[in-house]
Amino acid sequence: MMFADDNNGLVARSDSPRWWEVLAQNLGARTSTNTSQVKVYTCPSYPNPDPKYPGQVQLVCFVVNGWKFTSASDMVGQQITGDSRMISIRRPADTIYLADREDGTDFGPITDTTPVNDPIKERYNVWETAHLPYGANGLPNPKNNGGAAEARRVALARHGKGVSLLWFDGHTEYKLSKKIVMDDWRDIR
Repeated sequence: MMFADDNNGLVARSDSPRWWEVLAQNLGARTSTNTSQVKVYTCPSYPNPDPKYPGQVQLVCFVVNGWKFTSASDMVGQQITGDSRMISIRRPADTIYLADREDGTDFGPITDTTPVNDPIKERYNVWETAHLPYGANGLPNPKNNGGAAEARRVALARHGKGVSLLWFDGHTEYKLSKKIVMDDWRDIR
């Protein structure tokens, strides 16, 4: 990824700093707070406005891989904060970087890019199985969970029955939501 090439092998992930703020200037914004200038963060298929939040325009329609595993046998993983080294992604062509974000969730859209501590802005990363479209039981994970962080973050059906994905090696792919699993996000295999 070009950002990693320009930043000593670091890749923007998760929060602190937020991935979309870090990448903004590489994608056409004047500063990291001018995210509204970065049209690549919006998906034409994302409901605009989100029916649950009328009159609010979503500026970031994707979630980032914020999942870190301690070993190939780690079946839970943990949330990563900040940047990580690109070299830590053992198989970039097989590891998701960005995915379509679910709409209509309890954590609303990002409507401004003011860099403040806002819990909504902390929920644009994926780091546990509850964030995936489907659970291990084959049923959709809950879209909303009473405002809890353990709710679906990857869209269930943004493009038909699947979502668009950006992988760490830079290629994009459509994948059926039912086929998205924890191993697709795994940095260590």
